[in-house]
Amino acid sequence: MADKFKSVKCTVVIDAPPKKVFEAITVANQLAGWWPSAAETDPRPGGKVVLWWTKDTANPTPSNHCATTFSSFKPPHEVTYWSVTFTLEPLGNRTKVTIDDKECPVDDGIISVALTWGALRLNLKSYVERGIDMRASTGFGGPWGA
Repeated sequence: MADKFKSVKCTVVIDAPPKKVFEAITVANQLAGWWPSAAETDPRPGGKVVLWWTKDTANPTPSNHCATTFSSFKPPHEVTYWSVTFTLEPLGNRTKVTIDDKECPVDDGIISVALTWGALRLNLKSYVERGIDMRASTGFGGPWGA
C-alpha cells in the first residue's frame, strides 16, 4: 500500500537568537507578520492556534481559517501544530530553523506545499531579521490575501 502522505522539510538560518524566532512562530501578532493574515494563539503546551487566511475574522468558514492546538511546545527549541514541526537550533547569535511538514499530499500537490514552505521560510527570515513582510512586495499572497 502506498503512503498517504510524504514529508516536506526545509531549513533557513536566521540572524536572531532562538527565543526571538520561537516567538515569531508562536505569538499571534508575530505569526501574522509573516504567514497568515491574522492569528490567535495561546502559546503553551496544548494551547490554541487559529490561523486566518483572510482579514475577515468575524465570519469563520472552513476556507478562511484553520484551528488546532500546540501538540509540541518546548521553548525555544521546538513547536508543532497541525503536522508541522519547527525545530530551532542555536548557532551562536543565529538560529537554524528546520520546518518539517509531515502530512503533504503524495500527488502533485506536494510541489505546491514545497514551494509555499520555501517562500514562507524566507519571509520568516525577513520578518524576524528586518521586520519586513515580503508577501505583498513579491506578489506571494497565496491564500493569505494582500
